[in-house]
Amino acid sequence: MLQAARLGKKAGGRWLLQEIDLCVEKGEMVGVLGANGSGKSTLIRCLTGEWKADSGEVRLKGERIDTYSPKERARIVAVLAQEPLGEIEFTVEEVVKMGRYPYQSRWSWASGRDFDVCDSVLRQTGLWPMKQRQLAELSGGERQRVAIARTMAQEPELLVLDEPTTFLDIRHQLAILDLLKKWQSECGLTILIVLHDLNLAAQYCDRLVLLKEGRMVTSGVPKAVITRERIEEAYGVTPLLMTHPTLHVPQVFLQPAKEEKK
Repeated sequence: MLQAARLGKKAGGRWLLQEIDLCVEKGEMVGVLGANGSGKSTLIRCLTGEWKADSGEVRLKGERIDTYSPKERARIVAVLAQEPLGEIEFTVEEVVKMGRYPYQSRWSWASGRDFDVCDSVLRQTGLWPMKQRQLAELSGGERQRVAIARTMAQEPELLVLDEPTTFLDIRHQLAILDLLKKWQSECGLTILIVLHDLNLAAQYCDRLVLLKEGRMVTSGVPKAVITRERIEEAYGVTPLLMTHPTLHVPQVFLQPAKEEKK
């Protein structure tokens, strides 16, 4: 579905990404992990064609990503950026309907199919009761759910999300991730997701990619990536690791630094 070979990006004479090789197969959920400044958002922007790489290449469904027009690309890939929705003067329903733009021509209006898809997404994300509310009236967490619903309304083959659980409480984090897994299972949706929560990443992702200072530290199944040595290398902290009692994936526990005795 999505491949990157020797991908690199630089700014101001400094390499933000170097020698990234990545393959996201159709129907899998791949999580991108790393400390602040490790290159996660830069990687997402290059992989989705928002930024042009300075070395290497990105291929989407076997074709170079820069050969697609923006609308062609939007029919395949939906992107949820890290930046939150602002206080724009639209209703929740109107914002979600914006996700249907790849399927409309310059002069066409929304079709019955567009309304059906948006209604379904509003219900699945729990936004139906507030669909007529103005975006400016919503909390940060509610706006994040609207942004996610808008990307879902694109009916993408590949969904790319940069920290989608930001602003969400625990219940809504689980609800959104459960919904993504449901779409992955039932629709064959491919998902590339940036997460800060290592435990959620291990629970929901099929494979993980760990970055540090623009380079890939390692990649693989959660058990292979979330190890004491790798977390120390990428984050500079010493974790305690346990296995989830039902999912049997690694879970990270943090401990405060011990004060030296005088």
